[in-house]
Amino acid sequence: MTGKGFIFSLAAILAISSATLSATIGGQTGAFLRLPLSYDDARLAYTYIASCKPQTAFLYNPSEILNTENLFFSGHTSLLSLERRLFGFSTGYNIRGDAAVGLALVSAGVSDVDERTRSGVKIGEVQNGEFACIFTFSKKVIRDMAVGGNMKYVQSSIENVTAYGVGFDIGFYYRFLKRQLAFGAVLKNIDVKQSWDSSPYYGRGICSTESLPLTAAAGVGLFPKDIPLSILFNVEGNSYCFNWGGGVEYSLFDMVSLGAGYSSRGFGAGIGAKTSFGRFSGEVGYGYFQRKNDPEGSHILSFSFGLK
Repeated sequence: MTGKGFIFSLAAILAISSATLSATIGGQTGAFLRLPLSYDDARLAYTYIASCKPQTAFLYNPSEILNTENLFFSGHTSLLSLERRLFGFSTGYNIRGDAAVGLALVSAGVSDVDERTRSGVKIGEVQNGEFACIFTFSKKVIRDMAVGGNMKYVQSSIENVTAYGVGFDIGFYYRFLKRQLAFGAVLKNIDVKQSWDSSPYYGRGICSTESLPLTAAAGVGLFPKDIPLSILFNVEGNSYCFNWGGGVEYSLFDMVSLGAGYSSRGFGAGIGAKTSFGRFSGEVGYGYFQRKNDPEGSHILSFSFGLK
């Protein structure tokens, strides 16, 4: 049974990867949800499909929010190249141990972009930004297996024009071999479309519709018994690209964790620390991600508070 489960996991990754390459072509909108938001994103190079923290389940695999002990609040801030900034907040609550719900807010934008005339005279500043509100739900199916979904609202603004859309993500995870091996899969951006209409602001404005690219991802995680080590690998693809990645995380004294990862997007590393005060717990972490063809890299700071 265990051998078949492992073979099934690997076969499913290959099947999902192949199917994704022929997915329906969508637009490039919503790319800010694929940027590194938490320090875990950076240090393990986006490899959390099979085993992510509840604080970032809305990004990777909604079923993983079930792993929260009780209640948590989490915040993230990312300083990206070209003076871009990314902010995130998430909260989640475990319901009776077999279900959990969560809410996440993500905002991205560029500051200090001057608007000038053809002669170079400054007449104002351009306000470009993106925003997402994501509701997450997860339910245990059997022991060590859960399914989950996201319902998300995504908004994009360019100068005076704003577009928005609503869509879904679905995912699941399964742990076996006495929880030493995990498999997860997710399908993102189901029917997420944004409609643009610039005609109220520009004489030759037009109406257009863009779709967030339907994306499939799958991953495996290995957690050796009696060793505080996590080894993760995942693949992800849509009609535009195919990505793969692997990462390793090691814990020291159950308080400090070190991680590093490499993927087709780039490489990252980071450190995190956590502590407990009775029923309360806290975690803070820093991650750095060096994307290919990006000389500046990304710096991410995350914090989280929880109630056991």
